[in-house]
Amino acid sequence: MADQLDELQELNVPMAFNSDEYEEITSDEVDRVVAALDALMQSVTSENIRAHLSEAADSIYALIYDDSVEAIDTRDDIASEAA
Repeated sequence: MADQLDELQELNVPMAFNSDEYEEITSDEVDRVVAALDALMQSVTSENIRAHLSEAADSIYALIYDDSVEAIDTRDDIASEAA
């Protein structure tokens, strides 16, 4: 069932540099990148760098997940797993 959910949580988004092309972004990829950014944030001492990494993680997370409370809870779960 989780595989079916992952298949449903795919998004075709415009390429960053060429709006005529689209790429598929999966929830698995978003989850991996967000977890990696969260782990990196924990290893950084600079608050400025941590804030930028957090903003990047939030932007990447928003590519797939909506801004509902459930999605925010899932984001927190991903951060907990990275720790």
